[in-house]
Amino acid sequence: MSTTDPLIEPHLWVSDLGRSIRWYEEVLGFEVVALFPSNEAPTWAQLKQGRASLMLATIPGEEQAQGNQAHLAAVAERASGPGSALTLYLHSDDPDALYAAANAADAE
Repeated sequence: MSTTDPLIEPHLWVSDLGRSIRWYEEVLGFEVVALFPSNEAPTWAQLKQGRASLMLATIPGEEQAQGNQAHLAAVAERASGPGSALTLYLHSDDPDALYAAANAADAE
């Protein structure tokens, strides 16, 4: 592993991908490095800020959780139900600055 590789890369399921991307860009200074399946209508994104890296994906609906993607039904249930909290550990060149920016934006 090089010194620029993230130590951990969480994958977060979100209800509004565009809004989530904007928050990570505007509040924490992340930048998008990849979108899938297209730049025009992404359902998944990879973002980086310094050595911190994370993936965001839209919580799948019924139409996505069929056929060879049936495993996504369990993802949708867990991601949208109660108790779906997640703890994140991001390695960053300046964790105090990320923490301060999140608090200034009233992050919950």
